[in-house]
Amino acid sequence: ITSLEDALKNNIKEFLHLIEPNTVALKIVDIHKDYILFKFQFKLKEVNRELEKIIRKKTVRIIVDIINQHKTIPVLSGKEEKK
Repeated sequence: ITSLEDALKNNIKEFLHLIEPNTVALKIVDIHKDYILFKFQFKLKEVNRELEKIIRKKTVRIIVDIINQHKTIPVLSGKEEKK
């Protein structure tokens, strides 16, 4: 979790001067059997919907990149049903 939060913070460094100090956080919302729900939040110094959209887009892209880097290829046991 810490490495994901660090990656997200590093990804938005260029916007940190526009974000309130100590408001950037990655929080676990809920834990399920197969997935975890996260919330990444920050507070801008001034309301700016376009900037929020840009930051949100960048964070989603870094999350997708991290997920793709950690994907594993399933190993077949040879017992799978043939079609």
